[in-house]
Amino acid sequence: MALDHVRPRFYYTRRPTPDLTAVKTARKNGGSITTVTQPDDTFDWRIEVKATGAAAVFPAGAVWFRDVLPAAGATYSAPTVTAANPVTVPAGLGTCAIAANIVTCTTAAGGTLASGQSLYVTIPVDPTGTGTLTNTGATCQADYSGSVTESSEGNNACANSTVTVNTAASNTDLCAAGDVSACIALLIGHNGPQQNPPDACSGIDANFVIDRSLSISDSELSQLQGGITSFASALAGGSKFAGTQFSTTAETITSGYQSAATFNTAVNAIDQQFYTWTEGGIQTGAGNTANGTANPDMMFIVTDGSPNQNDNSGSDDLSLSMTWVTAANDAITAANAARTAGYVVRAVYAGDPDTNMPASWDAAERLAFANAVLTGLGGGTFLSGSWDQIAQNLLQSAGCDPTVNKSAGVPGHSVAGGAFEYVDWTITLTNSALTTKTGVVVHDANANNLISVAQIGTGGSCSPASGAGDWTCVIPAKVGSTNGQLTLTVRTTLAAYNICTGTSGTNTVTVSGGATGTSTASFNIAALPNDPSCLGTIVVHKEEAGSLANAANTWNFALSGGTAKANLSISDANQDSWTGLATGTYTVTELNLGHVATCSGTVADGAFVTTHGTATNPTDVGQSHGSLSVVAAGRRTCTSRTRPAPDDRHQQVELSPGRRRRGRQRHLDDRRHRRHQPDHFGLDDLRHAAGGFRRPGAGDHR
Repeated sequence: MALDHVRPRFYYTRRPTPDLTAVKTARKNGGSITTVTQPDDTFDWRIEVKATGAAAVFPAGAVWFRDVLPAAGATYSAPTVTAANPVTVPAGLGTCAIAANIVTCTTAAGGTLASGQSLYVTIPVDPTGTGTLTNTGATCQADYSGSVTESSEGNNACANSTVTVNTAASNTDLCAAGDVSACIALLIGHNGPQQNPPDACSGIDANFVIDRSLSISDSELSQLQGGITSFASALAGGSKFAGTQFSTTAETITSGYQSAATFNTAVNAIDQQFYTWTEGGIQTGAGNTANGTANPDMMFIVTDGSPNQNDNSGSDDLSLSMTWVTAANDAITAANAARTAGYVVRAVYAGDPDTNMPASWDAAERLAFANAVLTGLGGGTFLSGSWDQIAQNLLQSAGCDPTVNKSAGVPGHSVAGGAFEYVDWTITLTNSALTTKTGVVVHDANANNLISVAQIGTGGSCSPASGAGDWTCVIPAKVGSTNGQLTLTVRTTLAAYNICTGTSGTNTVTVSGGATGTSTASFNIAALPNDPSCLGTIVVHKEEAGSLANAANTWNFALSGGTAKANLSISDANQDSWTGLATGTYTVTELNLGHVATCSGTVADGAFVTTHGTATNPTDVGQSHGSLSVVAAGRRTCTSRTRPAPDDRHQQVELSPGRRRRGRQRHLDDRRHRRHQPDHFGLDDLRHAAGGFRRPGAGDHR
């Protein structure tokens, strides 16, 4: 077959092209979402950019992703880029930036996204308001710059993603669900605070609103009655009293204001009933004003728990949180109205929080809610304590509680000029009520002797009248504008102390038994660093030995390290001292040069001898004997011994004008022989050391 009849066939393979897609989802806690509960409930928008078919190669400067986020309703944090299949982010594709609400991902030097690999751009979102946040698909796009030729250019945009931001749950909803903090937030405000009347203890119209709910036990009711009647008795001289009891219902127990005796009889007749309708008690009490006087009006709400009824039906469900909130707000509203009407309203709380509160509340939550309610009832403050503290809390809330004050201690001693042995303290008890205050117990743990008792007023006393405490006292009543006062002087024993450094301390007194309070005072004894017993002494003893011994010789010593002291000049075998030295470290220096000398005493040569131990000392004359620690009343002694060298066989020579001695020339020869040996002494050395000595002249020869 001829070749010109052969038809050629051509084959080719199409090169794959990439396809980029972008998928956006709203995510929180690892899952997709369409709603968040409220503003500030953050979430993420995550966009997956994926390459299929072939690798997508982005040239330098390409914008491989861009997203325009909602301009209002949220704030955004910096986006991050992660990868999958594989998880390593390709070089050049790991950075995105956000400006205002626009996210832009640009590759500066180019980058390649492998086929099948995904990049995840995650944008943190913080909603700022309620409503919807929609990230539209038209503004969310892979290969925004169109830098990659794709098999399909129509699927680069994201679909719309919408997140609904709900309104925050109301405190009512949260409280109903058992959130105690939300319940407290629902309590209304009060219109306090209020100041006590200036003369409350001289006379008030006291209007009592008394809780008698069934949560109060028989013994607690008895203590409640005793506390209220004790308060009334204390203020009986110039005050009148009205009473209202409340539980499921509210009723007056007096016909307006009555004497303390009539009021106390009515209080002692109270018995328990069921629930706690505090609002009704306040409203009923505020209208019980017959027989009132010109005295200031004060209302005292005495309760063991929080309100739990908003009417007198007794039908409210105590298991519901909002029952307690509603009843409390009704009661606070009534207390606010009483304050507006002219009452100074005080709240006194006894016992523990009501255990009938919702079962989901723990003990701390019950206490927190009760405290918040009592704060509202009392106009910003209230007093709480055990049942036996009701009387003193009522007195304190009215400003009539006896006060205690301890003055600064005064040190004393039995021998004038001696060390202090004890401290005397003055304790002043003040009573601003018109009746005497009995049964006040004064406790001072450190005081071992009651020295004296003085009073302003009459009827004051303490038992025992002297000696160790505790002491049970009666404080005189206020007379006119003068408060009753009882002053105790008690004594504490002072422990031994160092007068050189002085001492100080504190002491506390407490009072109880119908009164309450503590007072702490201090004492101070100044240091006496210049007392003779606080000063030390350094004694220097000088001794010459062997051929050098000469009582006529004198030796000079200097002291440094403290207050300047004159040099000592000591003759042989004598001693002198520096006295009146403050505690410290000193240095003794022998000023005479040219001799071998050591300090000695009962120990080896070369050591200081001291009543407080020994200290190593230099052996060379002229060097300093340092590190002498002088303590209070201490005495340090140094014996300095000068002795000739061991091979010195010379006798002691007395040199004076006009006299000669045999052997002088031999001595001079010996001196010339040893003049350069430091352990030997020549005539010049002796003359220098002894003072007044001189080398004999020619006229001295005979």
